[in-house]
Amino acid sequence: MKKLLFLLSFFITNAYCADMQKDIFEAVGNNDLDLVDKYIQNGGNINITDEEEGKTLLMMAAKSGHLDMMKLLVNNGADLHFQNLQGATALMLACQYGQKEAVEFLINKKANLDLRDGEGSTALMIAVRRHINKSNEGKMRPITRSIDTGRSIWTKKDNLENIILLIKAKANLDIQDNERNTALMLALSFGLNDVALLLLEAGADHNNLKNKDNQTAKIIAIHQAELHPEKYSDIIKFFIDEERRRERIETQNILPPIATTMNPNLIKLICDYI
Repeated sequence: MKKLLFLLSFFITNAYCADMQKDIFEAVGNNDLDLVDKYIQNGGNINITDEEEGKTLLMMAAKSGHLDMMKLLVNNGADLHFQNLQGATALMLACQYGQKEAVEFLINKKANLDLRDGEGSTALMIAVRRHINKSNEGKMRPITRSIDTGRSIWTKKDNLENIILLIKAKANLDIQDNERNTALMLALSFGLNDVALLLLEAGADHNNLKNKDNQTAKIIAIHQAELHPEKYSDIIKFFIDEERRRERIETQNILPPIATTMNPNLIKLICDYI
């Protein structure tokens, strides 16, 4: 009889805890500040995680863009650097879902900008992958993997502002993911030339680091420019100007080393520019 009562008590307690966990995550998702504050004041675990995704309350608030909720949680000790089952942090999720105010808040709270998720991606890389090029504004770009659920999602969020915030906050521009791609390599590969120029101007490496295909960022840019000379003209001009500064090329009749392609349109673009 005692054993039966113990088991009954055990299952009731577990069911209650599971319901309480579900309720508190729903409260954060609904931005119910009063309920979450009561949970905290009653000794609730501020860094509680859900079983399915391993996300915290702060992650839930960050992906939803609930700034006041984030302030409540952080001011009561929420862990800024906790990583879910996919390795994502609250900052990464804020970038994933294009939540500018959440990104700015976490940066100001000194969240680690350079932690990496399970695929080796930093918050900056995630922001780059989620960015919609201005030339495709209004269209949806497919995202292969959500970093909090592992499932495919779609987004129309423009992450350019978040990318700028991370660059200004001195995020490491040259970290390489599991495929040894940098944020710049990703931007160039996806045709995000507005992002690529920002990264180049901020000093991102384009000559030395190589991905798994043994390509530097500059090689990626040249290959893309062979296919789309006009689209990549600003990138090519950046490299030409850099080579002029470095090698003091002054003769209008000499092609700089960037002109390694035989594509006539690209050669013409380079010749016209120099």
